[in-house]
Amino acid sequence: YEEQRKQAEAQAEKIIAEAKNMAEKTAAEFRIAMEAAMERRSKQAEEKIARAQEILEKEVRAAITALAIDAAAHLAATGMKDDTAQKLVDDNIAELVDRLN
Repeated sequence: YEEQRKQAEAQAEKIIAEAKNMAEKTAAEFRIAMEAAMERRSKQAEEKIARAQEILEKEVRAAITALAIDAAAHLAATGMKDDTAQKLVDDNIAELVDRLN
């Protein structure tokens, strides 16, 4: 009976050790998978932000261009002198650029 108990205890310890090793291995694999997933998500977020910035820059450039065209048309229609008109356009563009930065 004592021998069977010792064998059962030894077998139980072996099973516990194997389970512990398996749990540690699984935890390590899970940790690696989570780190990889976090890295992918971080990269995706960075790419999404970069795309949004590119779109915004294009929209701002388009708005500035439209404003410059409207201003030039207005100046041409009002008969303002070229030097005065150019200075006004340049000043307004510089102000827009400053506001955007």
